Amino acid sequence: MGQAKKQNNKSRSRIISAFQDLLRSKDYCDISIGEILDRADVSKSTFYRHFERKLEVLLEMHDAIFERFLSDLTTKEDWLNTEVRPSVETMFIALTTQSNFRRPMSFKLDKDWPQGFRLVKAKLADYIEQKLIIAFNNQPMIIPIPLLSATLAAMYIENVIQLVHRRSPLNVNKQALHMQTMTRSIIAGALKDETNPQ
Repeated sequence: MGQAKKQNNKSRSRIISAFQDLLRSKDYCDISIGEILDRADVSKSTFYRHFERKLEVLLEMHDAIFERFLSDLTTKEDWLNTEVRPSVETMFIALTTQSNFRRPMSFKLDKDWPQGFRLVKAKLADYIEQKLIIAFNNQPMIIPIPLLSATLAAMYIENVIQLVHRRSPLNVNKQALHMQTMTRSIIAGALKDETNPQ
C-alpha cells in the first residue's frame, strides 16, 4: 500500500473516530463539521476529500456497528437457531444502556432524518444480504434474498427503535429472543422445500 493511501486511510479513520467521540456527549444535530475537524486534527479539505457531508460519516460509522451486530449470524444454523445470537443480544443491551439514545433519532438527525434513516436501513439490508448469500450458499429460496434482506433489516430497525424509546413492554433479552424467533420464521418460510417446490 502506498504512503499516500495509508495517510488517506488514517485521516478517514481519525474523522470517523472523532465523530464517534463527539456522539458520546452530543447529538448528531449539535455536532458541527468544525468540531469534527478539531477533534480529528484534520483540515477542511481533508474532510471533504473523504466525505461530502456529516451524514456520510454517520453512515460509514455504521459499517463497524453492523459488523458487530451480525457477527454471530454467519451460518445457516445461526440464522435458523432458536436461541438468541450473542452479538445481537450484546448490541441490544448496549443500545438500551447508552444515554445518548434518550432523544428520538428523528429529532437528533434533524433535516438529515428521512434520508439518513433510508440509507442506514439500506446499508443494513446490504450487510444482511451478504451474510445470507454466504450462509445459504445459493440454496433455492421462494423469496429472493434481496427482498428477504430488506424485510429483516426493517424488522431489526423497528425492534431497535422500540427498545431505545422504551416502546416495548419486553425486557432486552425477551425482545432479542422474539426477534430471533421472527428471523427464524421468516427465513424458514423463504426456503424452498425441495420435496414440494413452488
